[in-house]
Amino acid sequence: MHFTLNKKKGYMPYFLVPEEVGKQIGDKRFIGTIGDQKFQDAFNMKKGEGYAIQINTTMAKKPGLTEGSKLQAQLVQDNSPHQLAVPSVFTEEMNTDQDAKKVFDGLTPGNQRGLMYLVRQPKLMDKQIDRALIIEKN
Repeated sequence: MHFTLNKKKGYMPYFLVPEEVGKQIGDKRFIGTIGDQKFQDAFNMKKGEGYAIQINTTMAKKPGLTEGSKLQAQLVQDNSPHQLAVPSVFTEEMNTDQDAKKVFDGLTPGNQRGLMYLVRQPKLMDKQIDRALIIEKN
């Protein structure tokens, strides 16, 4: 599928998705591929424009991507359990502390994804472990 990149001043870069594609995937999260980059996301609704996918500024700064650029992308519904790659250090911590796992399992799927995202955000494994331990204790 081809999409057009929109880069409005003061907004995250995004591209609009045809309505039929948006309806086909629906409210579900999806896995997208642009070039060699895979990402997990959900649609944002742009008032008066329809289904939109925001991309990070690093991806948008790739050479040749300007307002109106055509992007080749693939979107498929994400049917993975948490709809986010689960950091290994997070899994290890949840497996060692059943009380923390019970609390985690009681959270909404969105809050679970948020905590996993916080753990996987740092690039250094030590920082990821520190975050997982903080979450486990709280």
